[in-house]
Amino acid sequence: MDNESQSNFQWPPLESDPEIFNNYFKKIGLENNVEFQELWSLEYKEVQIIDSQVIGVIAAINRQKGKIYDKENTNVINYEEVPFFMKQEGSLDNACGLVAALHCFGNNQQHISIINNSILDKFFSRSKDQTPAERCKSLENDVQFKQAHLSSSNEGQSNIPSEQEQVNHHYIAFAVVNNAVVEFDGTLPGPVVIKQYSTELQNESLLDDVIEDLQIRLKEEFITDNLSVMIVVKN
Repeated sequence: MDNESQSNFQWPPLESDPEIFNNYFKKIGLENNVEFQELWSLEYKEVQIIDSQVIGVIAAINRQKGKIYDKENTNVINYEEVPFFMKQEGSLDNACGLVAALHCFGNNQQHISIINNSILDKFFSRSKDQTPAERCKSLENDVQFKQAHLSSSNEGQSNIPSEQEQVNHHYIAFAVVNNAVVEFDGTLPGPVVIKQYSTELQNESLLDDVIEDLQIRLKEEFITDNLSVMIVVKN
């Protein structure tokens, strides 16, 4: 990355590639019991066997301009109702892949292990009692984290965008919290309940519920069909 790109994007976008995400987060403290995998298709059951527990879903979407998905207006809940929610603003404006992953980890603390005193561990320890805006600022000011991010954003086959107009996709995350499938997007006012269950929800339902929701967004043209999906699995 040249100096101009670095100045434009202090936290550049990440390519939607499970290998890049795995290398990145293992490097900063994620243990090997959790990994990112590509979802080959929304009709994955016809072409792909997933034999690990899905604890999170990350979708790289392209929203249709001027259209707002109904649930993202009506189903917003207070951030204090979930274990972890952070804002994405300021210099983190294009770090949605990172923020989506942090939302998956922060809302699955019972499933993941993080190396003690690692970059990831220090961030979650420091931000435990912070507000969403404070967590955003805390990440912005984390020099070690920023250096690791810049290194990982240089990986991959795609050219790194250097101008805002070149950024088309936005990452959003989904996880199970309090018997509900919840969407996490730091650009929204708070977490969004996608589907609420009256009985205990198992993580096995998460992927199918997210796919159903994405298909609705596609059908109603809230997002384009130019999307990719990764799953976060516990081995």
